[in-house]
Formats: sequence, structure tokens, C-alpha cells
Amino acid sequence: MIDNIREDGFTMFSFTDSPELKKLVTQYYLSQALVDPAVYGMTLRQLKGVMHSSVSTQNQVVNNGINNRKGTK
Repeated sequence: MIDNIREDGFTMFSFTDSPELKKLVTQYYLSQALVDPAVYGMTLRQLKGVMHSSVSTQNQVVNNGINNRKGTK
């Protein structure tokens, strides 16, 4: 994963394009992908952590913007 963008309640993950990625995506769509359950579970937890840290960071920016405007006209 090279990037993640959160917008309108959705998170989009970006990955480096490579022959291996293309192979894995093709296997997925052909229902030929094999997944190690332990690795899958760990990866989901990591991605959820990324998503939650993005939300937390965005909330801090919004809250700081609101807090910085208090008392101004």
C-alpha cells in the first residue's frame, strides 16, 4: 500500500502496480485466490487501524479549525 485517502465516509487504498498485483487481482476475480486466514485477519486489522487513524487525524484537523475560530467575528 502506498497511500490511503478518506473521503465522504469511504477509504480508498492505493497500491503499487506490479505483475504480482495484477496476477493476484486476476486470481481474485476468477475465484482462484487462496488466502492464509491468519495473514488475512492480521491484514484486516492493519487496514482498519489505518482507516481509524485517518479518521482520527481528520477529526483533529476539523476540531482544530473550529477551536481556532472561537471568539472571532
